[in-house]
Amino acid sequence: MSVSPAYLNNALAARGLLRDGPLDFSSQSQCIDIIHTLLQKRDREFEAKEALAEKFARLSREVETQTIAAERLRTRCENAERQIDVLKGQLGSANAQLRQHQSEMKGLKDTLQRQKLATEHLKSQFSTDLRKKEKEMSRLKERIADPAITRRTNRPTPTISIAGYGTGHASPLGEEEDKKAKEFITEDSWRSLTETVQAQFDENARLTYLLQTIISTLGQLTTPSAESAPSSDGLVNIKPGSAEDLTSELQNKLDALEAILHDPNFVPLEDVLLKEQQNEQLRTKVKHLEEDVTHARLLAEEWRLLSEKNKQGWTTESAATPAPVPPIAKPKKEEVPMQTPLKQVADSMAQDMELQVALKDEQPTRKLKRIATPRPVREILSGEDTSHSSLETTPAVSKQELLARGDITLTPRRAATPKVDLVEKMREMELRKEREERMDTPTRTAVVDRELEEALGLRAPITTPPVSDEMEL
Repeated sequence: MSVSPAYLNNALAARGLLRDGPLDFSSQSQCIDIIHTLLQKRDREFEAKEALAEKFARLSREVETQTIAAERLRTRCENAERQIDVLKGQLGSANAQLRQHQSEMKGLKDTLQRQKLATEHLKSQFSTDLRKKEKEMSRLKERIADPAITRRTNRPTPTISIAGYGTGHASPLGEEEDKKAKEFITEDSWRSLTETVQAQFDENARLTYLLQTIISTLGQLTTPSAESAPSSDGLVNIKPGSAEDLTSELQNKLDALEAILHDPNFVPLEDVLLKEQQNEQLRTKVKHLEEDVTHARLLAEEWRLLSEKNKQGWTTESAATPAPVPPIAKPKKEEVPMQTPLKQVADSMAQDMELQVALKDEQPTRKLKRIATPRPVREILSGEDTSHSSLETTPAVSKQELLARGDITLTPRRAATPKVDLVEKMREMELRKEREERMDTPTRTAVVDRELEEALGLRAPITTPPVSDEMEL
């Protein structure tokens, strides 16, 4: 508190508020004066700030207005500069045209001067010729008017006349022969001229018909809705003055055809037809391949079912009443000349299954050797011709003798294998079909071949169930 009065006195003195020495804080009048002075100063400063703020706002608005005006003037200036450039270009072209017209005018003036000189020359020559003719005419008039010349030229000349008898008219010698000769020459010339004109007219008609046919054909090639070609019933007569029209039309058609031929997107019709034939052949091959794959799948499924049944073996009861074998379902399809290795494998498997069915249907009194292993797939693919199976038969022996000798034994029936869940199989086939539809043709073919090889055992050694050399009947 002891330092505060001194600090305040120094601050007030620095701001020029102490006029009569340091402030006495115990005097109320001096404190009130200082406070009143401070309030007035604050009010003046506040008014000055408001005035400055208003002035700043006004100046800001003026600056914005001036900026907009300057931008507008700049835009107008740019437009004016562009117009000036355009006008300069027009002025240059106008000057070039003016110079061209001036040169043409100069040439026309020279031509006019030459024509004037030629006209003057012709005029002088004509006047000279006219004076010469006038002189000759005046000379002739003088000679005609001279009586001496007239008497000399009007002398009678002796004449001889021959009169004929029998007719009252006389004719010069050979007049009829000359007349006939003239008529003959006139008719011959007229006939030849008529034939020439007719041949020329026919030739013109044929050329006109050919030209109109060409124009119509070009129109059909260049435009989809072209006019039909002129009928070939008769020749077309060209109208007078239409040769220029035909020429212009032919030129237009040729220009359109040239534009079509030079078009980068133009594809010849032969290439399009060739590609269409190739696509059709590929579609046919893919269709046949899919049918072969479907057939092979069915055969592989039946082969698996028969293999599972063969694992169970046969008892005497089952031998007495053999179980019926379902027929092999072969899909109907057209004859396909294409033979693939998969098709050969499927045919070989079908033959093996038919042979096994035939062996199972045999009488139980016959003792058969075991069927040989089916033909390996690798042999089929390599084209080797090996026998599918071999049968060795023995004389018929009764069942009691076979039991007495111990050749056969009665074994209990094995437990039947669980039935194949057809619903699951169908679901798997549908899922596989959906995946194949999403694939392209080469990938689909590769996947189908791989699955078929796995089902047939081409990717692993083919194992057969352990069966004794002789099957129990």
